[in-house]
Amino acid sequence: MIFVNNCAKTVNKFSKNFKPYCGTYPLSCKIVKKPYSQGVIRLKIKVGQLKEGCVLLEDVYCGTSAPLVRKNTVATKEIIEILKAYLVEEVNVRGTLANGEKFLPAGEGNGDINGEEGEILRFARLFRETVIGFQNEFYDWQSGLPVNVSRVKSIIYPLLEWEGTISLKMLQRIPFSYESFFEHTIGITLICAVMGKTLGYGEEDLQQLILTACLCDCGMALIPPDEFQALSTSMHNQAVDHPLHSYQLLKDNCLLSDEGKMAIVQHHERLDGSGYPFGGLFRRIHPYAKMIAIACELIKKLASAKLFPSSRQHFIRLLEEIKKESSGKLDADLIQTLQRKIQYSVR
Repeated sequence: MIFVNNCAKTVNKFSKNFKPYCGTYPLSCKIVKKPYSQGVIRLKIKVGQLKEGCVLLEDVYCGTSAPLVRKNTVATKEIIEILKAYLVEEVNVRGTLANGEKFLPAGEGNGDINGEEGEILRFARLFRETVIGFQNEFYDWQSGLPVNVSRVKSIIYPLLEWEGTISLKMLQRIPFSYESFFEHTIGITLICAVMGKTLGYGEEDLQQLILTACLCDCGMALIPPDEFQALSTSMHNQAVDHPLHSYQLLKDNCLLSDEGKMAIVQHHERLDGSGYPFGGLFRRIHPYAKMIAIACELIKKLASAKLFPSSRQHFIRLLEEIKKESSGKLDADLIQTLQRKIQYSVR
Protein backbone atom coordinates (compact mmCIF):
# COMPACT_ATOMS: atom_id res chain seq x y z
CA MET A 1 0.00 0.00 0.00
CA ILE A 2 2.89 2.37 0.74
CA PHE A 3 4.20 1.63 -2.74
CA VAL A 4 0.82 2.47 -4.31
CA ASN A 5 0.43 5.68 -2.30
CA ASN A 6 3.89 6.88 -3.31
CA CYS A 7 3.13 6.12 -6.95
CA ALA A 8 -0.17 7.99 -6.70
CA LYS A 9 1.59 11.06 -5.35
CA THR A 10 4.02 10.96 -8.26
CA VAL A 11 1.24 10.62 -10.84
CA ASN A 12 -0.86 13.37 -9.29
CA LYS A 13 2.15 15.68 -9.21
CA PHE A 14 2.77 15.23 -12.92
CA SER A 15 -0.90 15.30 -13.91
CA LYS A 16 -1.73 18.73 -12.42
CA ASN A 17 -0.95 20.43 -15.68
CA PHE A 18 -1.89 17.45 -17.79
CA LYS A 19 -4.10 18.28 -20.76
CA PRO A 20 -5.66 15.30 -22.54
CA TYR A 21 -6.12 15.22 -26.28
CA CYS A 22 -9.89 15.49 -25.98
CA GLY A 23 -9.60 19.25 -25.72
CA THR A 24 -8.29 19.47 -29.28
CA TYR A 25 -11.55 18.63 -31.00
CA PRO A 26 -15.10 19.95 -30.46
CA LEU A 27 -17.36 18.11 -28.04
CA SER A 28 -19.98 18.05 -30.77
CA CYS A 29 -17.74 15.82 -32.87
CA LYS A 30 -19.88 12.88 -33.96
CA ILE A 31 -18.38 9.44 -33.55
CA VAL A 32 -19.64 7.03 -36.17
CA LYS A 33 -19.79 3.45 -34.93
CA LYS A 34 -18.41 1.43 -37.80
CA PRO A 35 -19.07 -2.29 -38.10
CA TYR A 36 -16.14 -4.40 -36.96
CA SER A 37 -14.00 -5.21 -40.00
CA GLN A 38 -10.45 -5.70 -38.72
CA GLY A 39 -9.04 -9.12 -38.09
CA VAL A 40 -11.71 -11.21 -39.85
CA ILE A 41 -11.79 -14.63 -38.21
CA ARG A 42 -10.17 -17.09 -40.59
CA LEU A 43 -10.38 -20.85 -40.40
CA LYS A 44 -7.83 -23.26 -41.80
CA ILE A 45 -9.78 -26.28 -42.98
CA LYS A 46 -9.44 -29.37 -45.14
CA VAL A 47 -10.77 -29.07 -48.70
CA GLY A 48 -13.13 -31.91 -47.82
CA GLN A 49 -14.74 -29.61 -45.25
CA LEU A 50 -15.52 -26.85 -47.77
CA LYS A 51 -19.11 -26.07 -48.57
CA GLU A 52 -20.70 -23.84 -51.16
CA GLY A 53 -20.67 -20.22 -50.05
CA CYS A 54 -17.31 -20.36 -48.25
CA VAL A 55 -15.08 -17.35 -48.98
CA LEU A 56 -11.41 -18.11 -49.65
CA LEU A 57 -9.09 -15.64 -47.93
CA GLU A 58 -5.90 -16.40 -49.86
CA ASP A 59 -4.84 -17.24 -53.40
CA VAL A 60 -4.50 -21.00 -53.92
CA TYR A 61 -1.46 -22.07 -55.94
CA CYS A 62 -0.66 -25.45 -57.38
CA GLY A 63 2.84 -25.41 -58.90
CA THR A 64 2.12 -22.47 -61.23
CA SER A 65 2.91 -18.75 -61.15
CA ALA A 66 -0.77 -17.85 -61.50
CA PRO A 67 -3.18 -18.85 -58.73
CA LEU A 68 -5.46 -21.81 -59.29
CA VAL A 69 -8.18 -19.98 -57.35
CA ARG A 70 -7.96 -16.33 -56.35
CA LYS A 71 -8.62 -14.97 -52.87
CA ASN A 72 -12.12 -13.72 -52.06
CA THR A 73 -13.52 -16.35 -54.41
CA VAL A 74 -16.84 -17.75 -53.20
CA ALA A 75 -16.70 -21.53 -53.28
CA THR A 76 -19.07 -23.30 -55.64
CA LYS A 77 -19.51 -26.99 -56.35
CA GLU A 78 -17.23 -26.59 -59.37
CA ILE A 79 -14.52 -24.73 -57.42
CA ILE A 80 -14.51 -27.42 -54.73
CA GLU A 81 -14.15 -30.15 -57.35
CA ILE A 82 -11.22 -28.28 -58.96
CA LEU A 83 -9.42 -28.00 -55.63
CA LYS A 84 -9.91 -31.72 -55.01
CA ALA A 85 -8.77 -32.61 -58.53
CA TYR A 86 -5.51 -30.69 -58.01
CA LEU A 87 -4.99 -32.45 -54.66
CA VAL A 88 -5.10 -29.22 -52.65
CA GLU A 89 -5.26 -30.30 -49.01
CA GLU A 90 -6.06 -27.18 -46.98
CA VAL A 91 -7.39 -23.65 -47.53
CA ASN A 92 -8.04 -20.58 -45.38
CA VAL A 93 -11.65 -19.42 -45.36
CA ARG A 94 -13.66 -16.72 -43.65
CA GLY A 95 -15.59 -17.57 -40.50
CA THR A 96 -18.83 -16.53 -42.19
CA LEU A 97 -20.32 -17.60 -45.50
CA ALA A 98 -20.88 -15.16 -48.37
CA ASN A 99 -24.49 -14.71 -47.23
CA GLY A 100 -23.37 -13.71 -43.73
CA GLU A 101 -24.27 -16.95 -41.97
CA LYS A 102 -21.82 -18.46 -39.49
CA PHE A 103 -19.69 -21.23 -40.93
CA LEU A 104 -19.03 -24.33 -38.83
CA PRO A 105 -17.08 -26.77 -41.03
CA ALA A 106 -18.48 -30.25 -41.48
CA GLY A 107 -16.23 -33.20 -40.72
CA GLU A 108 -14.59 -35.30 -43.40
CA GLY A 109 -17.53 -37.62 -43.03
CA ASN A 110 -20.98 -36.61 -41.85
CA GLY A 111 -21.88 -34.29 -39.03
CA ASP A 112 -20.23 -31.27 -37.45
CA ILE A 113 -16.79 -31.13 -35.88
CA ASN A 114 -16.92 -32.11 -32.25
CA GLY A 115 -14.37 -32.23 -29.46
CA GLU A 116 -11.40 -29.89 -29.47
CA GLU A 117 -11.80 -28.59 -33.04
CA GLY A 118 -15.43 -27.67 -32.46
CA GLU A 119 -14.48 -25.99 -29.19
CA ILE A 120 -11.81 -23.94 -30.94
CA LEU A 121 -14.29 -22.76 -33.57
CA ARG A 122 -16.81 -21.72 -30.89
CA PHE A 123 -14.04 -19.95 -28.99
CA ALA A 124 -12.98 -18.06 -32.13
CA ARG A 125 -16.51 -16.78 -32.60
CA LEU A 126 -16.81 -15.74 -28.96
CA PHE A 127 -13.44 -13.98 -29.25
CA ARG A 128 -14.76 -11.98 -32.19
CA GLU A 129 -18.02 -11.14 -30.37
CA THR A 130 -15.98 -9.94 -27.38
CA VAL A 131 -13.86 -7.75 -29.64
CA ILE A 132 -16.99 -6.23 -31.19
CA GLY A 133 -18.46 -5.51 -27.75
CA PHE A 134 -15.26 -3.85 -26.55
CA GLN A 135 -15.04 -1.83 -29.76
CA ASN A 136 -18.53 -0.42 -29.22
CA GLU A 137 -17.62 0.57 -25.66
CA PHE A 138 -14.52 2.34 -26.98
CA TYR A 139 -16.65 4.36 -29.42
CA ASP A 140 -18.81 5.46 -26.47
CA TRP A 141 -15.67 6.69 -24.68
CA GLN A 142 -14.67 8.58 -27.80
CA SER A 143 -18.07 10.26 -27.69
CA GLY A 144 -17.35 11.50 -24.17
CA LEU A 145 -19.24 8.89 -22.13
CA PRO A 146 -17.53 7.66 -18.94
CA VAL A 147 -15.90 4.23 -18.82
CA ASN A 148 -18.48 1.74 -17.56
CA VAL A 149 -16.25 -0.83 -15.83
CA SER A 150 -19.19 -3.11 -14.98
CA ARG A 151 -20.21 -3.31 -18.62
CA VAL A 152 -16.64 -3.98 -19.74
CA LYS A 153 -16.51 -6.82 -17.23
CA SER A 154 -19.74 -8.30 -18.58
CA ILE A 155 -18.31 -8.18 -22.11
CA ILE A 156 -15.00 -9.91 -21.43
CA TYR A 157 -15.92 -12.46 -18.78
CA PRO A 158 -17.81 -14.92 -21.05
CA LEU A 159 -14.57 -15.34 -23.00
CA LEU A 160 -12.72 -16.15 -19.79
CA GLU A 161 -15.14 -18.90 -18.75
CA TRP A 162 -12.94 -21.36 -20.61
CA GLU A 163 -10.29 -22.80 -18.27
CA GLY A 164 -7.09 -20.77 -18.66
CA THR A 165 -4.88 -23.32 -20.39
CA ILE A 166 -7.52 -24.14 -22.98
CA SER A 167 -8.00 -20.45 -23.71
CA LEU A 168 -4.27 -20.01 -24.24
CA LYS A 169 -4.17 -23.02 -26.56
CA MET A 170 -7.14 -21.67 -28.48
CA LEU A 171 -5.54 -18.24 -28.78
CA GLN A 172 -2.78 -19.88 -30.82
CA ARG A 173 -5.37 -20.84 -33.43
CA ILE A 174 -6.84 -17.37 -33.96
CA PRO A 175 -4.83 -15.60 -36.70
CA PHE A 176 -5.60 -11.97 -35.89
CA SER A 177 -3.93 -8.76 -36.96
CA TYR A 178 -1.62 -6.88 -34.59
CA GLU A 179 -2.82 -3.73 -36.31
CA SER A 180 -6.26 -4.26 -34.76
CA PHE A 181 -6.27 -2.25 -31.54
CA PHE A 182 -9.35 -4.08 -30.29
CA GLU A 183 -8.08 -7.62 -30.91
CA HIS A 184 -4.76 -6.58 -29.38
CA THR A 185 -6.53 -5.50 -26.18
CA ILE A 186 -8.66 -8.64 -25.78
CA GLY A 187 -5.66 -10.87 -26.52
CA ILE A 188 -3.60 -9.13 -23.83
CA THR A 189 -6.46 -9.52 -21.36
CA LEU A 190 -6.72 -13.24 -22.05
CA ILE A 191 -2.98 -13.87 -21.60
CA CYS A 192 -2.92 -11.85 -18.36
CA ALA A 193 -5.80 -13.97 -17.06
CA VAL A 194 -3.76 -17.10 -17.77
CA MET A 195 -0.73 -15.66 -15.97
CA GLY A 196 -2.81 -14.61 -12.98
CA LYS A 197 -4.29 -18.10 -12.65
CA THR A 198 -0.84 -19.62 -12.98
CA LEU A 199 0.44 -17.46 -10.13
CA GLY A 200 -2.45 -18.58 -7.94
CA TYR A 201 -4.24 -15.24 -7.76
CA GLY A 202 -7.44 -15.23 -5.73
CA GLU A 203 -10.74 -14.26 -7.31
CA GLU A 204 -10.54 -10.58 -6.34
CA ASP A 205 -6.92 -10.11 -7.45
CA LEU A 206 -7.58 -11.98 -10.69
CA GLN A 207 -10.58 -9.76 -11.44
CA GLN A 208 -8.51 -6.63 -10.85
CA LEU A 209 -5.72 -7.92 -13.10
CA ILE A 210 -8.18 -8.72 -15.90
CA LEU A 211 -9.90 -5.31 -15.71
CA THR A 212 -6.53 -3.54 -15.57
CA ALA A 213 -5.31 -5.37 -18.67
CA CYS A 214 -8.51 -4.67 -20.59
CA LEU A 215 -8.64 -0.97 -19.68
CA CYS A 216 -4.94 -0.07 -19.73
CA ASP A 217 -5.26 1.60 -23.15
CA CYS A 218 -8.73 3.12 -22.72
CA GLY A 219 -7.06 6.55 -22.79
CA MET A 220 -6.52 6.09 -26.51
CA ALA A 221 -10.17 7.16 -26.77
CA LEU A 222 -9.06 10.72 -25.91
CA ILE A 223 -7.07 10.96 -29.12
CA PRO A 224 -9.09 12.77 -31.81
CA PRO A 225 -11.00 10.12 -33.81
CA ASP A 226 -9.37 10.93 -37.16
CA GLU A 227 -5.90 10.67 -35.58
CA PHE A 228 -6.80 7.39 -33.85
CA GLN A 229 -7.99 5.86 -37.12
CA ALA A 230 -4.62 6.69 -38.69
CA LEU A 231 -2.67 5.35 -35.70
CA SER A 232 -2.04 1.60 -36.01
CA THR A 233 -1.34 -0.56 -32.96
CA SER A 234 2.32 -0.82 -33.93
CA MET A 235 2.52 3.00 -33.76
CA HIS A 236 0.98 3.35 -30.28
CA ASN A 237 4.42 4.07 -28.85
CA GLN A 238 4.06 7.49 -30.45
CA ALA A 239 1.13 8.23 -28.10
CA VAL A 240 3.40 8.29 -25.05
CA ASP A 241 0.83 10.00 -22.81
CA HIS A 242 -1.90 7.40 -23.25
CA PRO A 243 -1.17 5.64 -19.89
CA LEU A 244 -1.89 8.99 -18.20
CA HIS A 245 -5.01 9.44 -20.33
CA SER A 246 -6.22 6.04 -19.13
CA TYR A 247 -5.50 6.98 -15.52
CA GLN A 248 -7.45 10.22 -15.90
CA LEU A 249 -10.48 8.32 -17.17
CA LEU A 250 -10.37 5.78 -14.34
CA LYS A 251 -8.88 7.54 -11.30
CA ASP A 252 -12.26 8.13 -9.63
CA ASN A 253 -13.76 4.75 -10.52
CA CYS A 254 -14.32 2.66 -7.40
CA LEU A 255 -14.55 -0.66 -9.26
CA LEU A 256 -10.86 -0.57 -10.17
CA SER A 257 -8.38 -0.85 -7.30
CA ASP A 258 -5.58 1.63 -6.63
CA GLU A 259 -3.14 -1.14 -7.58
CA GLY A 260 -4.86 -1.52 -10.94
CA LYS A 261 -4.82 2.22 -11.58
CA MET A 262 -1.11 2.44 -10.86
CA ALA A 263 -0.40 -0.58 -13.07
CA ILE A 264 -2.21 1.24 -15.88
CA VAL A 265 0.15 4.19 -15.45
CA GLN A 266 3.16 1.85 -15.43
CA HIS A 267 2.30 -0.71 -18.12
CA HIS A 268 4.80 0.79 -20.58
CA GLU A 269 7.56 1.30 -17.99
CA ARG A 270 10.45 -1.16 -18.10
CA LEU A 271 12.70 -2.66 -15.43
CA ASP A 272 15.86 -1.05 -16.83
CA GLY A 273 14.40 2.44 -16.49
CA SER A 274 13.35 2.78 -20.10
CA GLY A 275 9.75 3.03 -21.21
CA TYR A 276 7.20 5.78 -20.69
CA PRO A 277 5.56 8.02 -19.55
CA PHE A 278 7.99 8.49 -16.63
CA GLY A 279 11.04 6.63 -17.95
CA GLY A 280 12.43 5.05 -14.80
CA LEU A 281 11.07 7.47 -12.20
CA PHE A 282 9.47 4.51 -10.41
CA ARG A 283 11.88 2.26 -8.54
CA ARG A 284 9.29 -0.53 -8.50
CA ILE A 285 6.82 -1.65 -11.13
CA HIS A 286 3.58 -3.30 -10.10
CA PRO A 287 3.21 -7.02 -11.03
CA TYR A 288 0.05 -6.26 -13.04
CA ALA A 289 2.05 -3.85 -15.21
CA LYS A 290 4.82 -6.44 -15.67
CA MET A 291 2.30 -9.03 -16.87
CA ILE A 292 0.64 -6.61 -19.29
CA ALA A 293 4.06 -5.79 -20.78
CA ILE A 294 4.83 -9.47 -21.38
CA ALA A 295 1.36 -10.15 -22.79
CA CYS A 296 1.74 -7.23 -25.21
CA GLU A 297 5.00 -8.62 -26.59
CA LEU A 298 3.54 -12.12 -26.88
CA ILE A 299 0.50 -10.87 -28.78
CA LYS A 300 2.82 -9.00 -31.14
CA LYS A 301 4.77 -12.21 -31.77
CA LEU A 302 1.63 -14.27 -32.33
CA ALA A 303 0.19 -11.75 -34.77
CA SER A 304 3.39 -11.41 -36.80
CA ALA A 305 4.18 -15.15 -36.93
CA LYS A 306 4.17 -16.39 -40.50
CA LEU A 307 3.02 -19.81 -39.33
CA PHE A 308 0.31 -20.25 -36.75
CA PRO A 309 1.90 -21.69 -33.59
CA SER A 310 0.10 -25.03 -33.49
CA SER A 311 2.45 -26.64 -30.99
CA ARG A 312 3.69 -25.82 -27.54
CA GLN A 313 7.28 -25.90 -28.82
CA HIS A 314 6.54 -23.01 -31.17
CA PHE A 315 4.74 -21.09 -28.42
CA ILE A 316 7.64 -21.61 -25.99
CA ARG A 317 10.08 -20.49 -28.68
CA LEU A 318 8.20 -17.21 -29.06
CA LEU A 319 8.51 -16.62 -25.32
CA GLU A 320 12.22 -17.44 -25.47
CA GLU A 321 12.64 -14.84 -28.22
CA ILE A 322 10.85 -12.27 -26.05
CA LYS A 323 13.10 -13.07 -23.09
CA LYS A 324 16.25 -12.58 -25.18
CA GLU A 325 15.07 -9.47 -27.01
CA SER A 326 13.79 -7.82 -23.83
CA SER A 327 16.61 -8.81 -21.49
CA GLY A 328 16.62 -6.49 -18.50
CA LYS A 329 13.36 -4.84 -19.56
CA LEU A 330 10.73 -7.49 -18.79
CA ASP A 331 10.39 -9.79 -15.78
CA ALA A 332 12.26 -12.97 -16.76
CA ASP A 333 10.74 -14.92 -13.85
CA LEU A 334 7.21 -14.20 -15.09
CA ILE A 335 8.15 -15.28 -18.60
CA GLN A 336 9.61 -18.49 -17.17
CA THR A 337 6.37 -19.10 -15.26
CA LEU A 338 4.33 -18.77 -18.45
CA GLN A 339 6.73 -21.10 -20.28
CA ARG A 340 6.29 -23.76 -17.58
CA LYS A 341 2.51 -23.41 -17.80
CA ILE A 342 2.62 -23.96 -21.55
CA GLN A 343 5.11 -26.82 -21.28
CA TYR A 344 2.73 -28.88 -19.17
CA SER A 345 -0.63 -27.67 -20.40
CA VAL A 346 -0.63 -26.77 -24.13
CA ARG A 347 -0.25 -29.62 -26.56
